[in-house]
Amino acid sequence: MCKRECIGDYFRPCNHWIFDYETGELVDCNEPKCRTSGNHVHKGKEYLCDCAPELPYDARDGEAKVRNMFHKLCPKCATAAPPARGR
Repeated sequence: MCKRECIGDYFRPCNHWIFDYETGELVDCNEPKCRTSGNHVHKGKEYLCDCAPELPYDARDGEAKVRNMFHKLCPKCATAAPPARGR
């Protein structure tokens, strides 16, 4: 299935990727049974097919591109983590 390109931040210690925005670009899967692919086998208005549906607008599992990489916990993990004890 084709995916939307998504930009976000990656936090290395907790391995979390936080979505920020979609670029509007579509990453083509090149599958003939995918309705949004450039290689879709059913071309033209006269074909009504039951191939994979178009991407829903709220899909957030797109092709991830990292805008910023942080070497600290993400905000959610930082608030949940117990404070470090000094020795």
